Amino acid sequence: MSLDQLSKHSETHDAPPRGRRSFAWLLPACLLLGFLLIIVLLFGSRLIPAVKVSTAPVITLRQETADTPSSATDKAVTKGSMMFQASGWVEPDPYITNVPTLLNGVVNQVHVLEGQRVKKGDLLATLIDDDAKLNLQLAERQVESQQKRIKAHCQSIPIIQAELQAAQKKVSTLQAKALEAKDLWQRYSKVSKGSIPEREVAASRFNLQSAEAQVAEAQASLPKYEAQLTQVEFERITMTSALSELQVKLAQAKLALDRTRITS
Repeated sequence: MSLDQLSKHSETHDAPPRGRRSFAWLLPACLLLGFLLIIVLLFGSRLIPAVKVSTAPVITLRQETADTPSSATDKAVTKGSMMFQASGWVEPDPYITNVPTLLNGVVNQVHVLEGQRVKKGDLLATLIDDDAKLNLQLAERQVESQQKRIKAHCQSIPIIQAELQAAQKKVSTLQAKALEAKDLWQRYSKVSKGSIPEREVAASRFNLQSAEAQVAEAQASLPKYEAQLTQVEFERITMTSALSELQVKLAQAKLALDRTRITS
């Protein structure tokens, strides 16, 4: 076989037969068509232009009765039968208003329903307040006990003051006796010797010394009563400070009880 025959034989085998077409392009075309179909099914509604509509608020009209007078300026009708009604829901405008609680607890009762109209100060819900009530009672008892303790403590002030006044009067009395004894001794001292027995002169001197000692003793008791008054006053100030702390705890207990009531 020659070279020309071999080349012709290979050309006859490589060339596609006439009358037969290749369908290899159908596979990518089908895949592309399938992707397009899926996109249309998923996002077709978003690709379609929106339809313009006009909206209006729903208004409930009531028929006017014959007994109700009508005027041109007042078109509000308060009596009659409802002509129609529309279903819907209530949404906050523009945002939801959250009502947080200032105290941790468990909800005991809810006093409003979802969508119900409320005004400022209306009670929305209450928490279980048993512990708060007990804490308030305890704080009240502590404040009351401290007040009675201060009152009982201050009752000693008039007693000490009376003892102080009595001691001052005693000092005055002893001072008067000491002056009298001193005057008598000075008179005996000026009299010439032998006119008065030495025993009386010595007795007058001893009486003067005794009177002066009694005055000094009575005067020494005065600072004791004054110190007792000062001590009572400082103790009263300390107890009053403790009472102020208990009153703060009482206010906190009242506040905790008030916070169990959640208002709008």
